[in-house]
Amino acid sequence: MLKVDRQLKKTSKSSLEVQLGNSPKRKNGLSERGKMAREAILQAAERIFAEDGINASLRKVMAEADVNVGAINYHFGTREDLLREMLERRVSIIVGERLTLLAEAESLNNPAELRDIVAALLTPTFRPDRWNDEGWRNYFKVQAHLRSQPSQKNYPISANLFAKQHQLFVEAIGRTLPDLGKTELFWRYYCLMSAMNQSVTNPYRIRELSGGRCDTRDSAAMMKAMIPALVGMLSAPPTMPVDD
Repeated sequence: MLKVDRQLKKTSKSSLEVQLGNSPKRKNGLSERGKMAREAILQAAERIFAEDGINASLRKVMAEADVNVGAINYHFGTREDLLREMLERRVSIIVGERLTLLAEAESLNNPAELRDIVAALLTPTFRPDRWNDEGWRNYFKVQAHLRSQPSQKNYPISANLFAKQHQLFVEAIGRTLPDLGKTELFWRYYCLMSAMNQSVTNPYRIRELSGGRCDTRDSAAMMKAMIPALVGMLSAPPTMPVDD
């Protein structure tokens, strides 16, 4: 069985961009001061978007970053471009770790064990050090805003960043569960993602439902409960006709 409580391997930024289907942005030529301003804008946007939502005032972002009115346009272009790059720097890390774990699971067993596939998907999101970091907490709040208030402009930005990951995980689950038709496979993957996303976007709900017995802040306990439950859901007998 794949071990998931070890130090995850680091993947280079350039290789992650290839995996995500993106090309590296051109940031060469910026002065040190320009690079610092750019990073300040990204950090400020993450904080402000987490607090106020995706449609938060860009003037508030500029004030937080202590940059002038033209800085966002100069460094990023539009609000959507700023949001995309702000998300990319976190998504590339999470997706890179997931794909590393998935590749390891498939190197151990062919096809990979279902438990290892599920663990590869969940582990990077629920690492304790991640939830103890303000920047990562802000990122998860931004994702919660995107899911609770999707728009034609903003939601596809996040969805497209995860598209390659979804394809690879669906294919891996399909190899492990060959008796499932494509339609049922996608429904079950949707349930898997919904359970994970609910834990991210509304982490307090389980505390309320359980009267405090269950707490998402205890990531080890949460993973211990969720992984076998999700494996059971995925591996249940087929209920739909097999289709291609």
